[in-house]
Amino acid sequence: MRLPVRSIAITGVVGVLAVAGRLAARVRRIPVAPGVKLTALVYRGSGPGPRPLIVMPPGYGTGNLMYIGAALRFARAGYDVITYEPRGQYTSGGRNDFVSMEDALDVGRVIDWAATALGSDTTRVGTTGISQGSVLSMFGGSLDSRVRAVVAMSTAVEATSIVLRNNTWQRQFMDLFTLGSRLLTRPGPQLKSFLDSVRLRDRDALTGWLGARHADLFKAAYESRRPAVLIANAWHDSALPPKALVSRFDELTGPSKLILLPGDHAAPEAMGGFGLNNRVFHQALRWFDRYLRDLPTGIDTEPRVLLYPTLDKGEARGFDSWQQALAAPYRWQLPPGERAIVAAKSMVDSGRVMAGGPIRIVPMSLIDERHAVLWQTEPAAQPREIIGSPRVHVTLDPGAGNATVIAYLYDVDRSGRGRLLTHEPYTVLNTGGARQILDFGLQPVRHIVRAGHRLALVIATQDQRYVSETRLGQRLTFDSPATEPSYVDIPWGR
Repeated sequence: MRLPVRSIAITGVVGVLAVAGRLAARVRRIPVAPGVKLTALVYRGSGPGPRPLIVMPPGYGTGNLMYIGAALRFARAGYDVITYEPRGQYTSGGRNDFVSMEDALDVGRVIDWAATALGSDTTRVGTTGISQGSVLSMFGGSLDSRVRAVVAMSTAVEATSIVLRNNTWQRQFMDLFTLGSRLLTRPGPQLKSFLDSVRLRDRDALTGWLGARHADLFKAAYESRRPAVLIANAWHDSALPPKALVSRFDELTGPSKLILLPGDHAAPEAMGGFGLNNRVFHQALRWFDRYLRDLPTGIDTEPRVLLYPTLDKGEARGFDSWQQALAAPYRWQLPPGERAIVAAKSMVDSGRVMAGGPIRIVPMSLIDERHAVLWQTEPAAQPREIIGSPRVHVTLDPGAGNATVIAYLYDVDRSGRGRLLTHEPYTVLNTGGARQILDFGLQPVRHIVRAGHRLALVIATQDQRYVSETRLGQRLTFDSPATEPSYVDIPWGR
């Protein structure tokens, strides 16, 4: 299929070159396999060579134009920079199999080309990118010993949560992914099979595809080579939610840093890609200067974990590890007794994906408890801070073989208006209608609950982001029996 955006992309690149001419940015076609060349923008760094190299794969469906400003900044700082479009995407050759092993190996092939064509110092290589680009930076960097530093923005350590969250299909995001794959890329056999599995809601068929894109395949390489890894993600990332990522961050044995910021997927760093002042790209340059050029930037002496507030403005808190930020959870016991609802759409919802984060304000008095269950704590006597992933434990009579529930945690002010802090879906299948004990963590947060505010847990059955296995009109009953009390564990930070 011939891409309709091809001429648009080339025209845009020509415009970029006119702006970036001082640093000799050029379009290049980099061969990575017989008959396959990747379209790249190449920036020669300022200063004498040989210069260290930074390789920047793009976010999915964005192409080389995503990093114009950031690449120029890196080049001005003395780095050779290559941004490139992966196989089958936009104007690159080949077929798109989305973060396949060949895509990961292409990172090394681009480094090979830079050594010959640019004379770059390929003993000092960094990789960085946003979203798809971050995953390729992580996976590609694990396969090539020349990569000494990685900066992964809006990233993931496994592919499962892109598609399924607690066995619940990510409908909205996968609709966008499928549309972008068909309009902006030439899908290869692996991607076609994956998209068919998503369309048919075939969980079993996804096993192989997901397993080939899991961090466990690359864990040994990271443990043995110990490249310096900086990870920056958004708390409310709707595409690559951070729960799995933060739970594994402490496993990194080399130099590492984690930054969590407010916003949705790619929001914290996107403007930095275009060259605007941006704290994520600022940290990225400090990271590369320290680990590729041995400059005393001080970033290696600062806390490994920086946590900005999830919703409110404020400074980051620093910790030496993710685990250090957490505390023994406070157990909020839910009251005994059955609570029955009938599945229906309601005003409780997590909002559209890729929309900047869930600034979702819901008056608790307007929640229809015929269709959603609601529990609230007593007002807080003094400010308390949540850091980590609240955990829900509840008994459910699904009323049918399959059921999906979505748990939402709100900060409710004195007037009764709740702001959505975090949420998570959960699906049970083939239960035969038997009672189920659900136990699952919500996405992590860092948030101060002010004095006079309270927490509210709401559980509903329909959300625009997800495919619900709960049929409209299905009756579900929640219970907190004495033999298996229901509760929410709240991680109050130190």
